[in-house]
Amino acid sequence: MTSFDHLETVPENWIEAPNFRRGGTSGVIKTRIDNNDVYIKKQNGHIYRSFRHPCGQPTALREQEAILAMQKLGVRVPDILHCESRRINGRLRTYLVTRALEGYEPLDSFFLHRYQALPADKQQQLIKELAEMLAKIHRCKWQHTALYPKHIFIRTEGEQFEFALIDLEKMRRRLTVKQASKHDLEQFSRHQPAWGEKGWATFLASYEEALAAN
Repeated sequence: MTSFDHLETVPENWIEAPNFRRGGTSGVIKTRIDNNDVYIKKQNGHIYRSFRHPCGQPTALREQEAILAMQKLGVRVPDILHCESRRINGRLRTYLVTRALEGYEPLDSFFLHRYQALPADKQQQLIKELAEMLAKIHRCKWQHTALYPKHIFIRTEGEQFEFALIDLEKMRRRLTVKQASKHDLEQFSRHQPAWGEKGWATFLASYEEALAAN
């Protein structure tokens, strides 16, 4: 059973070493808890400030809010197993524990090793469904803010593709659909998978169609 006290004793097998930003540290540990592969985001004094939280809030709690919002939209994200923050020695220590996405792999890896082996119609289907997922998020004025292929995961299920998003720490609501869309698409276009000009044109056409849908 996961608890704050138990998480304090977990060996720090970092897959993402703690980095110092936002006045504190944040890193990620991969381990097993209750027969589940899990990722533990451990933070000390790692906060952000906003109009809602002028005194600051741990970024892991912000990520928790984004994960729950995506689940309500029907967008696949890691399941939260535990999230808790306590003040220790004057600093907020926060844990966010999520279950690993079983059977998924990063989109950049998929494109590198498997995309070219797909029939042309399946390549088009993949691009179209990815565009529809991103349009759904932007239609609700959510901006991922770190929309790189390594943060989009994909799983093949029979003839179908399933997508998931990770690293939602910087995700936020924007005032307009255009703001959310513009930032993420500009970022994604600079780091797009190796699908070429034709693939990018298909993506944009599918995205605009889905964005305009009710």
